[in-house]
Amino acid sequence: MVDALAGINLRRTPQGRRADARQVANNAGGYGFTVTPAARLHRFLTLGVDSGTYYTSASELAADNAQVVLDAAGADATELVRTVVEVSTSGRAPRQNPAVFALAAASALGDVDGRRAAFAALPQVCRTGTHLFLFARYREQFAGWGRGLVARSPVGTWIPAWSAWSTSW
Repeated sequence: MVDALAGINLRRTPQGRRADARQVANNAGGYGFTVTPAARLHRFLTLGVDSGTYYTSASELAADNAQVVLDAAGADATELVRTVVEVSTSGRAPRQNPAVFALAAASALGDVDGRRAAFAALPQVCRTGTHLFLFARYREQFAGWGRGLVARSPVGTWIPAWSAWSTSW
């Protein structure tokens, strides 16, 4: 005889069913708890998106995380810059690419104060020439370069120094 009540268990929940009403569906077909946009931004700045996961390709994961950065740049670019500088200067991230990407987004998509904060933070985040050229590449993905932008921003102070170095050898 089969016991129909043996399948009811409050201590174990299958992955395909919610254990809590606050859970949402995830990419694995199960359920998990949501995180705040600030937590997602911090994860992106710390971990980056070099590769995908078993359930999500790298391009899908990058697009999802980039949208978090773009939303933060549009909502409060100054706070985004503060977070970028905090993560970058504390040495918590193994690579600078996510921080440079977020800084470029803030410099192009933020309000006037956010753009100023992004350019003021440029020397703190882009500490090498490689970082600066990466910033320039990401910046072009969001907005163009005007003559005044190159001449009057911290980027303009890097170019003459690099130019003198590269022609000396």
